Amino acid sequence: MIYELRIYHLHPGRTAAILRRFEERMFILFGKHGIKVVDFYTDADGGDKIYYICEFESVGAKNAAWKSLFSDPELSEIARKYDEDGVILKDHESYLMERNEFFRR
Repeated sequence: MIYELRIYHLHPGRTAAILRRFEERMFILFGKHGIKVVDFYTDADGGDKIYYICEFESVGAKNAAWKSLFSDPELSEIARKYDEDGVILKDHESYLMERNEFFRR
């Protein structure tokens, strides 16, 4: 398994909007495209950021899942709807990780 940490930097005051977007629509859309979110966080210091971790079988599976998602017209519809009161996402970061063998939950 590989894990992807995604950090979304949001425009000021847009955290509630992105949380609604994820809760109402994105997790369903992710499932449709094989993106399994295993953890999800908001910034504990009150910053305009969210963090989430996805689990994939391989780098190839990750690449195929994101490619599939970004080609889905529903994604554009979702972004348009939730950005009506102002653009949510300013920038994002993505990091690939592997769990160390000595650490098992």
